[in-house]
Order: sequence, then C-alpha cells, then structure tokens
Amino acid sequence: MILKICDLRVYYFLRDKVVRAIDKIDLEVPEGVVFGIVGESGSGKSTLAHAIIRLIPPPGRIVSGSIFFRDLDLVKLSEKELNKIRGNRITMIPQDPISSFNPTVRIGDQLLDVAIHKLGLSRREAAKIIIEKLKLVRMPSPEINMRKYPHELSGGMLQRAAIAMALLPDPDLIIADEPTTALDVTIQAAILKLIRDLVDDLKKTVILITHNMGIVAETCDKIAVMYAGQIVELGDVYDMLSEPLHPYTRALIMAVPRADREIERLEPLVGEPPSLSDIPRGCRFHPRCRLAKPICKREEPPLRYLDSKRAVRCWLYV
Repeated sequence: MILKICDLRVYYFLRDKVVRAIDKIDLEVPEGVVFGIVGESGSGKSTLAHAIIRLIPPPGRIVSGSIFFRDLDLVKLSEKELNKIRGNRITMIPQDPISSFNPTVRIGDQLLDVAIHKLGLSRREAAKIIIEKLKLVRMPSPEINMRKYPHELSGGMLQRAAIAMALLPDPDLIIADEPTTALDVTIQAAILKLIRDLVDDLKKTVILITHNMGIVAETCDKIAVMYAGQIVELGDVYDMLSEPLHPYTRALIMAVPRADREIERLEPLVGEPPSLSDIPRGCRFHPRCRLAKPICKREEPPLRYLDSKRAVRCWLYV
C-alpha cells in the first residue's frame, strides 16, 4: 500500500460549534491505481485530500489518527520533514488551475521556479525538463505556450500546465481535487484520459476527488464513497457500479442519466446532507434513506468488510 489512513479525524473548532469534517476514516490506497473518492459537496472529500498533505487551514486541525505514506506517519512529521515529501513525493492537481498560477508571471517562469527550488536544477536543466513534462501532458507548442501568462491560455491548457507542475518532481502519489470542474465536457474527457495514462504508462498512483459518478466509471480502479465525513462504501469500480450495496451509493448511481439504457424517469436523491456541526444520531444517511430501520436511527453502523475487496457502513449488512 502506498497510503494507509487509520482512524483519521479532522475537526474545525468554531466559536460556537465543532464541525466534524472528517470522522473515523480508515482507508488503504494500493500502488499504481486511480483511487476515486466520490460524494456530494460537503461530504468531506477535499478536506480528506488536504489532510493527507497536512494543509488543513485554521481553525481546523487533525484531532487524531495516522496517515502512513509508505512507512512514514505524516501526522507525526515536523514541518521541515513534511516539506521533503509534500510537493516532492506527493503532489496535488488543484480544482481551479487559474488559482495555482500568479497572473503576473509567465507560465514557464513559474514552472522554472518549482523545478529550480524543488529539484535543485540549473535554469537550463530545469527548462529542458519543463518542456519534456509539457509534452508529456500534450500541451500544444510548449516552447511557445510556456512564455504566455495564465490568462492567455484556455482552461484545458492551464490544467495541463498544472498537471505538468505536479509531475515535475516525479512524485509517487498525485492527488487530483476535482480537476475537471471548471472545464467543458470535451476538455474534461481529454484531461481524464491524461490522468488515466499517467497511471497506465508512468505507473503513478492518483487519488481522484470527484462528485461525478460518470467520471468514476470512466477513470477509476477503486472507489471510496463518502457521506457526512465518513466512508460508507469501498470497493473495486466494476463491483460497486454493477452491484452497489449502500443505499447512498445506489442513489448516486440512479441519479445519473445513462446512454446505454432507456430510463423513463431518473430517481432523485431526496433531501440534503446533514450539517457536519449537527450530525444526526445513528446512521448519518438515515433521514434520506428509504430502507432505514429503527436501529438506523439509534446506532451508528460500523464499516464492515464483506470480503477483501468490499466494505460497507450499513445496518443492512451487519
């Protein structure tokens, strides 16, 4: 396993309440896969991504748990030790690429700054590697485009530059936080294929954060479904999409239109996720669940492994 998370809890301590953004997360990410983390907005996906590299903004903090990258517990590392891993062995592709670049500095100069300071290269060596990485992410005319400012590039080209930046230090693990949110459908497909190729051709490991089950089906090998700060189902992509176990996973899948099947009416997922500062007693999904039993309203179900591949947090399987 390249990443193992044990009993991770991330809380935001506000003046009058505590927001339990991540609560009791246990997760293992195998090497050389695209691992999808999927759920509605507010489920804790991005908080989990930022917790892995310990970039939780105040007033949030990691309350308990461990994050093992290889054999290192990232939670216990000093900031100096962590900086040797963050941005080097673990990198991130942001949700909004325009926010990753200084609008007053040319793209190439920003990439040069990363290559020179992170890799300790000369300017000439850094420029050569940057061109290689831009070609790798299929940036058209990289020698020309690296001399442009961020506003002169399209959203897709800017996202390719952000991916090239993430690849510069040759990382072991790449975290992609909804990398196609701001792109149109055709560009989304190209970026997702690029991410898939990074895993297949370069043997990278990618954690892909998304709310889109279609993206999961197209790109991922394994999936963790999150709801209200917890993982409610884990499994291989084919198993989970063909036979979802948790009612929330089923609802997410049934709410997506399909081109290969005629459906008279989509089944909407009724209700809204609970406030993470006022989580309901029992199963967190029970107020929206059509299969809820009395025990669901009283007690929180554990995450139970049905076999070596599938796990589900639901009283229907306990």
